[in-house]
Amino acid sequence: MHKLARILILFLGLSVALSMTVQLKKNEQFCTFKFVEKDSNFNGDYVISGFNEQKVNAMIYSPGNKVVYSSVNKREGKWNFNALENGEYRVCFRTQDAKQKFVSFNLHTEEDNKEEQKGGLTTENIDVIRKDMQGALTKMRRILQNQGFQKAREGIHTKNSAILLSRIHYSAIFKIVVLVAFACGQLFILTSLFKKRKAVPYV
Repeated sequence: MHKLARILILFLGLSVALSMTVQLKKNEQFCTFKFVEKDSNFNGDYVISGFNEQKVNAMIYSPGNKVVYSSVNKREGKWNFNALENGEYRVCFRTQDAKQKFVSFNLHTEEDNKEEQKGGLTTENIDVIRKDMQGALTKMRRILQNQGFQKAREGIHTKNSAILLSRIHYSAIFKIVVLVAFACGQLFILTSLFKKRKAVPYV
């Protein structure tokens, strides 16, 4: 039972640090808040998936509304700094175009580590396991999201290819008709000339 309890506590601790995924629509901004104590370490990362992944700006504001982290037009990013102020830090993501995107991000502080230790997570390997599981889940989310967008792109490419093939088909038919008409015209002209020559009497 004790071992089972430790496993349950481990998963509860992991859930605190697992990344979140949100959807961003046309020119939309999403913000979330994280309380960080002064001089405490605040770290995290994010990754964008979807169309035009680079068209997203990431900003972190201090409780005093000062920009403490900025990432412009990048598909992914990381931050790691010690808080200079005590309070809620605002983490925001804003799209720069009309394409739909998904943002997967992770926020982590020293207070999260303390909460884990209170729950009995004191083994050094637990942090390694947590990071590995977190990385694996994030990669799985990216794969699933990218597969969805790849299917959408394949559908668009298939449709465009069908349109292009149809145009080539009709263009080929048109060229054949023109060539046949041109050949028939030449044949008619030559036939007319031969008939005229036969009609002229010899002197």
